[in-house]
Amino acid sequence: MEKLVFKTPCGFDGNAFGCASFGFADAPDPTEKGERVFKYEVAGKIFTGRLEDLLNDIPEGSENGNRQAGIVLFGNCGGENGFIRELSKKVKCPLVGGAAACDPVSGASGLVYGGSQAAVFMIDDPTVTVSAEGRNIHGNLLGEHRIGFTNPRVLDTIDGEDALKWYTAMRAEYGFPDTDFEHMTFSDSSNVNAHMSVVDGRLVSGRDLCENMILRYVKPGDVYPQMKAFYDDPDAIVFGCAGLKGILEENLMTPGTGLFMFGEVVTINGISEFGNLMLSKLVMKKA
Repeated sequence: MEKLVFKTPCGFDGNAFGCASFGFADAPDPTEKGERVFKYEVAGKIFTGRLEDLLNDIPEGSENGNRQAGIVLFGNCGGENGFIRELSKKVKCPLVGGAAACDPVSGASGLVYGGSQAAVFMIDDPTVTVSAEGRNIHGNLLGEHRIGFTNPRVLDTIDGEDALKWYTAMRAEYGFPDTDFEHMTFSDSSNVNAHMSVVDGRLVSGRDLCENMILRYVKPGDVYPQMKAFYDDPDAIVFGCAGLKGILEENLMTPGTGLFMFGEVVTINGISEFGNLMLSKLVMKKA
């Protein structure tokens, strides 16, 4: 049986399966040392190491097997999208989790159990029932657009125009300032978001891009109620985006284990992906 332990970056020591979270739903300050332990110890097997080694080491699942779900925690290593696609095909069960937060004071990264590129916990526990849920709160859709890129996480053009200029103008049209990268974003066809930012004058994404992506936004007043409803689950570990935390109108106070991540592993309609600005949770109840 394994304890599932999550800590703030300034207090992370990695002695139990878990990672650094950018604060908790009921105590959002990531510079305040603290931890949250999920209420049940859960049976399963832990794997840690480099991504390519994990894909070799984790056994294949079967459609009729006992494996219920996997928790994947990344150490800010890159390559997350391809890894989740390949792991999902191999294990044949829902995946949840995300990328560990970096220490806001020291800048330290890689704060996951095992200290390598990723840690994976494959749950196989007959004493609990397990379900996974993913949510995109950006429900206002503005159409599909062509994304031009040579680097999989750097946008060169949107519909043939300079990407940063296009995105800045579109945000302004809907009343969002050019410093706001959270209320308006792009998703893929599976409704999994990217999170934009500007690096060296270029528009970059926190996940791999697709040739066609859907522009979407969430109204400021709709962020808190949607996140509150998703996090309010005493039997869940919730992996939510730190970017969404930054646009909350007020702090969440929830009964479960609510975390804020630097990228999310989310399963929607049976498909597992790595994305940003998403909500993902694993619900575990004693049978």
